Amino acid sequence: MCERSLLAGFRPQEDPGLTRLMILHGDLTAGGRYNPITPEQLAASGMDYVALGHVHAASGVLRAGSVSYAYPGCPEGRGFDELGDKGVLAGRVDRGRAELDFVPLCKRRYQQLEVDLSRCGSPEEALEAVLPRLDQRDICRLVFTGEWDGLDLAALAPRAEAACYHAVLRDRTSPRRDLWRRQEESNLTGLFLRELARRLSQAGDHDRPMLERAVRFGMAALEGGEEP
Repeated sequence: MCERSLLAGFRPQEDPGLTRLMILHGDLTAGGRYNPITPEQLAASGMDYVALGHVHAASGVLRAGSVSYAYPGCPEGRGFDELGDKGVLAGRVDRGRAELDFVPLCKRRYQQLEVDLSRCGSPEEALEAVLPRLDQRDICRLVFTGEWDGLDLAALAPRAEAACYHAVLRDRTSPRRDLWRRQEESNLTGLFLRELARRLSQAGDHDRPMLERAVRFGMAALEGGEEP
């Protein structure tokens, strides 16, 4: 831990024939506690390119004044806090410019996907809709959301495991509720539900899913909750 900026006030020796490179473990987050640095300090550093460490997600090449800088990330993900492609930045750096491209190197990718049961008729149907997004090299965490009673993750696991290198299933569903139980109340909630019930009774198959989701979001807002 280093709570003061090691970059503040830094200037290199003057030599117009040199390309100036820096490797620095630094935190660009406001209030960071691991060598906190700012874009203004990078711009004043006199470097041509600064390769930053600390953040494990690739940022792409950024600019602060005439200085190029980037977090290349890490070459291999090690957990679900390091999702997606991992690799290095490769290319050419000259005075005043950096032409670098991201090159993926990781053998395995960590991926996390939501399996939303509110959009499908069954857990199996919801899972099948997500499986095309998986890859045999991926380590995947599938998070089931929406409303469902008695979700059986053990029954779903073999299908998920067959679609990737390894699958972890998590149940973040909530029990199903009767959305219409307050329809006859003489208040804003009752008025809202009666109006949505009227619209649903007149809606075609194309509009019904949208209106049913509107009921859930509306009730979450009216009851001070959050849509699952």
